[in-house]
Amino acid sequence: MSKAIVSHRNDFHIKNNNFENEMKYYNDNFPTLRNFIDVVFHYNKQINTPLRLFSHEELYRIVYTICRQGYKKLLYENILEICSNFCADTVKELENIKQNETWLTILSQVVANYVKSFDVIINIFAYLDKTYLMEELNTSLSVVLKEIFEDNFFVGVKDRLSYSLCMYVNNNIQIPQNLIITITQALYSLNPSYAYINPMLFRKTVSNFIVPKNFNKLQVDYTKLEAQYFLSLIKNENTIDSFNFPSPSYSSIYSIEIDSDEISEKSYSSCSTLYCKSPSLFSTTNEKEKSLSTITYVKRCLSNTDICDNSIENSSHKKICIKSTT
Repeated sequence: MSKAIVSHRNDFHIKNNNFENEMKYYNDNFPTLRNFIDVVFHYNKQINTPLRLFSHEELYRIVYTICRQGYKKLLYENILEICSNFCADTVKELENIKQNETWLTILSQVVANYVKSFDVIINIFAYLDKTYLMEELNTSLSVVLKEIFEDNFFVGVKDRLSYSLCMYVNNNIQIPQNLIITITQALYSLNPSYAYINPMLFRKTVSNFIVPKNFNKLQVDYTKLEAQYFLSLIKNENTIDSFNFPSPSYSSIYSIEIDSDEISEKSYSSCSTLYCKSPSLFSTTNEKEKSLSTITYVKRCLSNTDICDNSIENSSHKKICIKSTT
């Protein structure tokens, strides 16, 4: 009996020592991963600390070892925290920028770099992605990073972005076209549904834009919101630099599925779902009557602008199907 007890205690001590050693490895090496992710997300830090200074082989080996030691969940949760905090902190920093030209310039750099960060992070954490997110959580790191971006970043900037893009379309702010293209292209690559904030502008500036079946409805919804923009200028309720302008919203839930070469890509990563409520556009009948001439003017402007010269027929071999779900 005593032998068995001794043996059990020895086993316990060995396991406990292994646990301590493994946690020591995690605590010693995770800061390297954290520093790498921090530099990847902050494009301005890459000036003094280029990504080439990091050994990708070493980083991958750290991730592999941590996963093999059984700390996949802990590693995953720490990555989520870093990414979420970055997005939330960036939104707060953008809120302190009052001038729309500067705001759009910095925003373009942030979203473009976020897209570039995808491939880098996914490559380094490929083992975690395959053995934990795909096999145990039935998702992927790519999907998770896009969800974090939407929940912690896009939601916080979409209203001001919609307003600023409206100002750009109507020539009320001077922004280089390449910055606008950078923003729309990056957002579209993250989630094609983001085009709803300014459908025609996205259609004009996104090279691989696929025209959805409800495009006309999206444009009508946007035109109504743009009418509010003109009304605010007429009434002098807002200055040109104001950004109290709600982005357009959907009247129902849409599931976007893109089919390529007759292969339906129905995974969560290729489907975009938006949950939005439709607010009342005009609070009073009087405001609605005042807006009629403005809406007519907006529609006439949109029909004459060169933004509308993108043909409705898209040369892409992909087709898009939009279904209303309940």
